[in-house]
Amino acid sequence: MEVSMRFADEDLPEIKSGLYELEIGLNTGIREGGTEKQSKETIHLVAAAKRFSMDPGEVYSVYPAAGSEGEFSNCLPHIVFSRGTLPWEFGCRDGSPGLAVFLCTEDEGVKKRAMKTAEVCCQKEQGIFVSEHLRLQNSDAETGDETCEIVDIPLKLFRRLCTDPEERKLLTHVRQVKLDDKVTDPLVKNGTFSCLVSNRYPKEPEEKGGKTSHKVYVVSLKEYEGITIPENAEFVRLICLYTWEFAVTKEPCDFRAALKRISPGVLKRAVNPEGKPGELLDILSRGYCPVNHDVRDGSKTVSWYRGPWIPYGEKQMKPRYRIFSDEFYFYDPDCGMMDVSYACAWQLGRMVSMNHLTVCRELVSWRLDHCSEAAKNFQQSQLLDRIPAEGKDVGEQLINACVRAAGQLAAGKGDEDDGTMDSGEL
Repeated sequence: MEVSMRFADEDLPEIKSGLYELEIGLNTGIREGGTEKQSKETIHLVAAAKRFSMDPGEVYSVYPAAGSEGEFSNCLPHIVFSRGTLPWEFGCRDGSPGLAVFLCTEDEGVKKRAMKTAEVCCQKEQGIFVSEHLRLQNSDAETGDETCEIVDIPLKLFRRLCTDPEERKLLTHVRQVKLDDKVTDPLVKNGTFSCLVSNRYPKEPEEKGGKTSHKVYVVSLKEYEGITIPENAEFVRLICLYTWEFAVTKEPCDFRAALKRISPGVLKRAVNPEGKPGELLDILSRGYCPVNHDVRDGSKTVSWYRGPWIPYGEKQMKPRYRIFSDEFYFYDPDCGMMDVSYACAWQLGRMVSMNHLTVCRELVSWRLDHCSEAAKNFQQSQLLDRIPAEGKDVGEQLINACVRAAGQLAAGKGDEDDGTMDSGEL
C-alpha cells in the first residue's frame, strides 16, 4: 500500500541562530627560510533570526478554526506550521522545541498587548516577572523600534500550562504528506509540516445554550529555560507569536448546524416592488440578478445570473458534453435576456480543474491515449476504404489486393518488353 503520510519526532534546522567564528587556514607547502608558508584568517558570522515575532504566513492551519463555535470540549487545540523546522528554530539548549500552545479562557486573567521589543525587558512593572533573556541580542533580526506582542499570564496558571522539555517533545511532531491530491495554498511547495498540540482540553459551558470563549496563545518558553520564578510574582511575561479564538458550545459543529445558523436572504438583491411588473419580481425573488455581460463579438448586453444556492428545488439537468461555455447559455424569449448561470459554473469548474496539477496530468494523459487510438482507427478506416470488399476477412482483402497489384506489375512489364506504351502512362 502506498504511504501517504509519514510522522517524525523532530526536524532540526541545519544551523541555529547565534554567533559563529569561522577559521580558514591555508597550507601552501612552500618553504621560505626553512619554514612552511601558511595563511590563516578568522571570520565572525551572525546567524540572525526573529525571536519576538513570526510571519503569519508560517501558519498553515489551526484547529479549532479561528472564530468557530462548536462542540470542541473533547479535542486538543493544535496549530500546523508550513515549515517543518519552525518549532526547533526556537529550540532550547537541550534540542527540545521552545514553542508551546497555551489554552486560556476569558476569565483567567491573561493580559495581551503590544509593545516595542526594546521595552519588553527594560520596562519593569510591579508584580510582573520578566526573564533577562528577553533582552535584545546580536543574533536577533529585530530592532528595538519594532513592535511585538506579549502576554502576561498569572503565575498559578503559568505553572499549570508550562511544560518541561520532555513534554514539549511529545506535544510536537513533524508530518510529511503528498500534496498531489491536496487543495492547499499554492505557495506551499514542500509537503513537510510541523504540528504543535496543546496540553489542555477546552472548558465546556455549564448551561446547554451557553458558550465558553477560549483564546489560544503560541508562546516561546526558550527564554525561561532553567530560570526559577520567585513566588511573589503575580504574572509571567511571555512573547506571543500567534493567537486565535474559538468558543465551545454543547451543540455539534457540523455542516447541518452551520446551515441552520445561516441567515437567508443575505445575498438576495433588495427590490422595490413599486413600478415593477410581477414577472420581474418573480425572477428576482428566485435569486437571479441582472449583470453586465461582454459577448465574444465585442458587444455588450445584460444577462441573468444566479449562484448555486437557490431558495427552491430545481430539476437537475442530464450531464451534457460541451466544448465551450457559450453552449450553456439559455435564452428567455419572454424577456429577451440570456441566463448565463450554467455557463459561469462551467467556466469556473474548468478553471478550478486546471489549477489542480493531478487533474491536468490525468487529462493530458487521457488526451494522448485517445489521440493515438483515434489516429490508429483513422488509418485503419482509410486502409479499408482503399481495399475493395471482396472477402469477408481483412486478410483475404489484403491477399486479393496484392494479387491484383502483382498482375498489374506483370502486365506493365510485358508492355515495356513489346516496346508499346501503356495508355495509363499518357
